[in-house]
Amino acid sequence: ESFCQFWGDTPENILGKTSVQLGLWKNIENLHHFNERLIIEGSILNFKLVICTHSQQTKTVLISAKVQYLGEQDCLIGVIRDVSDLYDELRLREKTEIALHKSEAMLLEAQQLAHIGNWDYDVITGKITWSNQLFQILGRDQTLGEPTYEENLRLYYPEDAEQLHQAFER
Repeated sequence: ESFCQFWGDTPENILGKTSVQLGLWKNIENLHHFNERLIIEGSILNFKLVICTHSQQTKTVLISAKVQYLGEQDCLIGVIRDVSDLYDELRLREKTEIALHKSEAMLLEAQQLAHIGNWDYDVITGKITWSNQLFQILGRDQTLGEPTYEENLRLYYPEDAEQLHQAFER
């Protein structure tokens, strides 16, 4: 019943058919690779496969299977686990990381062209983080690391430093 829901078809249209007849193996090379491993190893754990179900949904599945002698014949006992959501999340995360790296590269280039830098202050840890460009502008050796909060305040005119300190105190 759960396979029928997953596959998107009725038991009458599924029972008695092979995985090939159902169209599970869109790429026959995957089937050959699966069969070779099954013959050599006797079982397979988490064989990754992208399928298109009867209801035309693309799903990423993990197939685990074992050849078992039952009665007078070899039978294949298997489990198909739908991991589509996990793989979709991983692909989204990868795309997001690529976009983040691109954005960071563009920010760095813009800062270099405009000769500006930036810094960030973590109110929980009290740590200041400087951009590479800010180190260059202010002539601070990066091996020294970022300045402390107090050192950072000394880089400002006294009245600006006081306003900045007041803002942090709020």
